[in-house]
Amino acid sequence: MDLKWSQIDFNKRLIDFGPGHGNKRRAIVPMNDDVYKALTAARELAQTGHVIEYHSKPCREIKIAFHRLSKDCNIKASAHTLRHTAATWMVMAGVPLAEVARVLGDSEKTVEKVYGKHAPDYLRRAVGALNLAPKLPPPQP
Repeated sequence: MDLKWSQIDFNKRLIDFGPGHGNKRRAIVPMNDDVYKALTAARELAQTGHVIEYHSKPCREIKIAFHRLSKDCNIKASAHTLRHTAATWMVMAGVPLAEVARVLGDSEKTVEKVYGKHAPDYLRRAVGALNLAPKLPPPQP
């Protein structure tokens, strides 16, 4: 909610989420093509220095609006649900846990504990060690 346009480098396609607070870490994250396009369009319409704004004023909270949108879409979700889904998708796509942790601003230990079970080859090596028969070729994606 505190993200400002000055924290976004459109030339390098990077977002600097700042230093964080307390134990919370923040990351400097590259933008994918979809985020770059969306932020480029939003910047053209910006009325303030804040990325998230409403009626030409910075927003301090999105819970009510997000809840309303979720209800209108007939889903049960929160902004945290989107974060969790993004992390799960990254792990399922085989992104190394260290990289997922950096994007989330979490420790690798936390990411492994919460999302490691979604890795495509989670526990495959461990159960493979129990094979008695000759090794079969690995499954094809």
